[in-house]
Amino acid sequence: MSRLLSAWNQKFDVGYDGVDQYLKYAAKIQQEFENPDYKPTSAGNETHLVSLAAFLDYVAFVANNEMYNEHWKRYNYFSYLVITYNLYC
Repeated sequence: MSRLLSAWNQKFDVGYDGVDQYLKYAAKIQQEFENPDYKPTSAGNETHLVSLAAFLDYVAFVANNEMYNEHWKRYNYFSYLVITYNLYC
């Protein structure tokens, strides 16, 4: 969940320098998942192109890791089951 929060917080912030890369996602989220009363502004409380709730609805709706942007894909750092351990007691 923290990965999703971090992705939303940076990528959809209206002040983010690279926000243009995420406009296609924002447009889809706004059209299909956003509350019509949500109005993003850089001066008000709503400083993101989409609300967190709408972004999470979008992620849950897509529910396909292959269709996600790399910043909100699932990934594993490593698996402890793959590592062979030598235990010395």
